[in-house]
Amino acid sequence: MNKIFFTAALLLLLAASCGGRQQSESKLSNSTQPKEILSVFKKVLTNQITHTDAESKRKIFLKDYCDENGISEIDLRFAVVDLDGDGIPEIVFEHDPGIVRVLRYEKGLIFGFTFDYRAMNDIKKDGTFEWSNSAFHSGIGRQTFYGTETYMVFVAEGRWPGSDTFEEGFSIHGSTVTEQQFGAFSSARWKKEEVEWKQFSIENVNNLKAWGDYEFFYSTIPDSMFPIPKRGGGVIPYDHYSPPQDGDVGTCYGFENADWIESYKTQLRKAGFEEQEGAPEWMESLWRYNRSADGASLIVELLLEENLFSIQMYINFL
Repeated sequence: MNKIFFTAALLLLLAASCGGRQQSESKLSNSTQPKEILSVFKKVLTNQITHTDAESKRKIFLKDYCDENGISEIDLRFAVVDLDGDGIPEIVFEHDPGIVRVLRYEKGLIFGFTFDYRAMNDIKKDGTFEWSNSAFHSGIGRQTFYGTETYMVFVAEGRWPGSDTFEEGFSIHGSTVTEQQFGAFSSARWKKEEVEWKQFSIENVNNLKAWGDYEFFYSTIPDSMFPIPKRGGGVIPYDHYSPPQDGDVGTCYGFENADWIESYKTQLRKAGFEEQEGAPEWMESLWRYNRSADGASLIVELLLEENLFSIQMYINFL
């Protein structure tokens, strides 16, 4: 089975990231509330304060970016969407169809990233998007950020014959699949709701409202069949989040309080997951759901070390 397990020791060492590569803190701290974050965004959008351009590392106003790239504000449209799954949304601008500018909040600062044509198309409310390098290489991705650094996580990748730079093949969440499975997965994502685009204007910026505390949590969940941790009907927010890393296929959510682990097992059972025998000693439990429709196995690994609780979800194709 193509998978990587997080050991208890690794979880303790990487509690701030819930994964192998350094990530920004994923939870909203007590001193950083949605209203405060929205206030900073609005000041950047109305040119009251500067933001940091990720490529040049310069402090610039939004109007500077527009002037330097020959963009008229009337040509801009923007949307609010959580691209990296940290629970804090990004402001995404589109101009010159297909070219995207992302404004991201981190620790009181706003960073700006530009993505060229075909790098981030058809953005959905779950933060996924389509990308394409050529007619022979394309797929679905989501973006992660840390300071001025950014990289794309391959949600699904298709490589067709006709190029000398790579071999033909298809994958979803790191698992090798057939072209038909890749096509079905892509078609299902196509039906998801697109982000709500608004024309860029002072009025539309001023009308932006603060999001709910947990509104964007779990937008990164690999499949809608995975249960979202809840208690008393309310979502339990994670403290740390990590997308699948290079060579890894799991989406990981970390929690600093583990007193609800048994209730989550009940959620898994109700969703049709079965607890597996023979889980490694360092794993609290292992759960599996075999989906006959597309041959996918949905896997949930529960890891518990003292009060550090981790849920890792991934999809394996038979």
